[in-house]
Amino acid sequence: MAKTELDVALERNPLEFMKTHSVFPQDYTGHNPGIFNKPNSDTKGGAALDETLVVERRARQIAYTKIAPVVDPQNQQSQGNTYNLFFETGATIGPKAADHIACWFLPWASNHLTTLQLPPKIPPRLGGAPSSAVDPDLFFTAAISGCSVMVAGDAKSPIVTHGGTRAARSKTSDDNAFVAGNSRMHWQSLFERELAKRRLALPIHGVHKGDYVNHAFTGTTPEAAKYETFLANEKMTSMRIDRVMPQGCVFGVRDGAGSWSFYLQKTVTFSFTRLRKKKGFLSSSYVPAMVASKKGRTADTEAAMIEDQKTASVTIEVVKFFPGNGRASASALLPPSQVKAILESYL
Repeated sequence: MAKTELDVALERNPLEFMKTHSVFPQDYTGHNPGIFNKPNSDTKGGAALDETLVVERRARQIAYTKIAPVVDPQNQQSQGNTYNLFFETGATIGPKAADHIACWFLPWASNHLTTLQLPPKIPPRLGGAPSSAVDPDLFFTAAISGCSVMVAGDAKSPIVTHGGTRAARSKTSDDNAFVAGNSRMHWQSLFERELAKRRLALPIHGVHKGDYVNHAFTGTTPEAAKYETFLANEKMTSMRIDRVMPQGCVFGVRDGAGSWSFYLQKTVTFSFTRLRKKKGFLSSSYVPAMVASKKGRTADTEAAMIEDQKTASVTIEVVKFFPGNGRASASALLPPSQVKAILESYL
């Protein structure tokens, strides 16, 4: 399938696209194609817990993807402004590569740091002709739901690292940071150790779970809490907010001079139920709109009814953290009234 309008828009101006479209990168389609320098700890004889896994070869650092609208499994409707990215390696994409977006891609592995160093931009050939090699100016890492993503080094060839874990860590003497609830300290210490092995003393610029999903161990972020409080106090007659979930995405964009900038896209996903007016004898009230779970009737009973629920994501801010002061800031871009208007547009 050829590139869609959304694919072209992301490829043409990634930063502007990410300011308005909520994107959730996944991982390689199917199974991890073994692109690291060694197997992870889930494999017999694989790397030790917390060991760094490196994507060394250029061909394995480049992946191919397309924008895919997220479909709600409950009602089979596309979720508002919510998109997945699924990735294929160059080896598996074959001749379909031209129909996809090429990007540098860093997958993840539970209980490890994964890392790659982006190579410098390939200069034009003699006479100014572009190189024939694939050399995209866009970077993604796999989805973050509590992970840390860190960048260090020269903006023209930075080292990018992703650290996370699929499940709660066991309480061992080596997990003091996790025991204290500070995964940021844990992953950053491991990255510092990795840089020291390479004889590098570099400042680390990072995004951690407190920046996008769990600020100060509150289970949410200041922005998401602000929106939730505003919407709860609005006494809305059009919808009932059921869930407010902050999320994040890390991406990178390279400029014409060959320098990379890395960003945190901060998103809030809202699940809500549409309301309808119910008239009573003395007053009226607003109750959940209902839809049939199946069309029509069975032989002796009416089809079951379910609430009319929808989900939509709102990109509230895109923050540059590399180059920068070492961490992403936390301030809402969109006022609550604008977020309300966006959600109402999906009713």
